[in-house]
Amino acid sequence: MAFARSLIAAAALAAALPAFAVQSVTSTLTFDEDAVQSNYFSQSIGAFYASSGAVFDDAAFALRNDGLGSGTHGEYFTNNPSGLGVLVVDPSATGTVVSAAAGKAFVGEVSFYYSATADVLPAVSVYAGANGTGQRLAKLAVLENVSDAGCTDSAYCGWNKVSISFTGQAQSIVFASGAGAVAYDNVSISTVPEPESYALMLAGLAAVGLMASRSRLR
Repeated sequence: MAFARSLIAAAALAAALPAFAVQSVTSTLTFDEDAVQSNYFSQSIGAFYASSGAVFDDAAFALRNDGLGSGTHGEYFTNNPSGLGVLVVDPSATGTVVSAAAGKAFVGEVSFYYSATADVLPAVSVYAGANGTGQRLAKLAVLENVSDAGCTDSAYCGWNKVSISFTGQAQSIVFASGAGAVAYDNVSISTVPEPESYALMLAGLAAVGLMASRSRLR
């Protein structure tokens, strides 16, 4: 009887999950730590930020200055908000897909700094499905801003902060490569556990309740 009551309570809570206001967790990806972990000027990001809720595909790279760039002192970028590293996308790819880590979903807003040598339309797209599929919940274009900043010391030297808001939950975000015309930094994402994760947790609690009830009856 105790087990049945536990299951009923778990099912009721699972059904009511959408009504609860689940607190989101916001993380800012600076691309600094991963950029300096290699002796090369760039490396694949992959699952480096999985603990923050984001998993990048192989088109994403953390770029760091190694003195071989075209800037005044060999820089690829200057004046970026976080200093050591920035996100760039393989110019031969359309974009990089940032997937929500297992059991999580993106919500609310994505904000980031960008530096662009040309207009990129759109630069960021948010999708309800995995791998840039399903309904597109939002999209955002970025405009060339290097000449606006009046700086010439590197290819990516003028930076602006923008944000894109959306409703519902998303499983993927696509950052466009712009054929190498844009770099990103300090990307902020917000994630929540998916409803299925809560349902599994509640089922586990029900099982624990059953075991506790049995132990009391012995």
